[in-house]
Amino acid sequence: MAASDTLLGQATRCLVAYSVSGGPAMTPMACWSDGGGLWMTTSRRAAKVRALRRDARCALWIEPADPAEPGVAVDGTARIYDLSDPIGLALHAPTISAALAAMAVAHRAALAGYVRDLPQLPTRWMPQGRVLIRVRVDRARSRLAPQRRSGVGPLLPSELPAGVRRAVTGARLVTLAMQRGDTLVVQPAVWNAGFALDLGVGAVPDGRTPACIVVDAHRRPRPTTKVGVLLRGHVDDGLVFHPRRAVWWEGFDSSAGPVQPPTTSSGITLPD
Repeated sequence: MAASDTLLGQATRCLVAYSVSGGPAMTPMACWSDGGGLWMTTSRRAAKVRALRRDARCALWIEPADPAEPGVAVDGTARIYDLSDPIGLALHAPTISAALAAMAVAHRAALAGYVRDLPQLPTRWMPQGRVLIRVRVDRARSRLAPQRRSGVGPLLPSELPAGVRRAVTGARLVTLAMQRGDTLVVQPAVWNAGFALDLGVGAVPDGRTPACIVVDAHRRPRPTTKVGVLLRGHVDDGLVFHPRRAVWWEGFDSSAGPVQPPTTSSGITLPD
């Protein structure tokens, strides 16, 4: 069995890229693999659910435990199961039940974290407000992250909350999604001062390519420890990312808004 097949089969976490107005968006999600697809759950009111209802095509990145090893990029097609699809629920009830049980086992540490954070859990995160998503794996291929990570990262937009900036500042390895025509491409990248990107071996932008970047500091299995940033914008043919909008999350709180282009290439960020 290839290393990429092993990583895909053992995946418990991925980043899901999907199409929205103006280009791609992307979000980290817990998952479970059934061999031919990846299952995940989220709020039925989430932006990604609305986007995947409009266009089921998506792309996933499964990062390796060791950044020196290759991860897996997936082209997929999403199917959403919820109470608005009673026929689908009835026809696939045994499979859905098995997937839920397997996800519970695979994420038992995270479930324990949810129990600890239950008093703070928003209503939209409760089981009655959630949907199941299965992403069918249409194509999977290995991608190795760039290994050159010397220097400094970019100066993050000042519109981000100070706590979020502190949590993700210093991270050099990020996940990039680009939209080329009707195709979504997702791959690892290293960002540098001024949002210059090192893509290593992988897809390259063609002119002004709609793109987004996720930098995620969540590594512990508790929802209140989640911290990350999604930056949306475009990549030019000089491999420079130009952010124009940000989404950030910290625990159960999240927000979004436009960001100003950086005015300096310095990657040094002082604590607020």
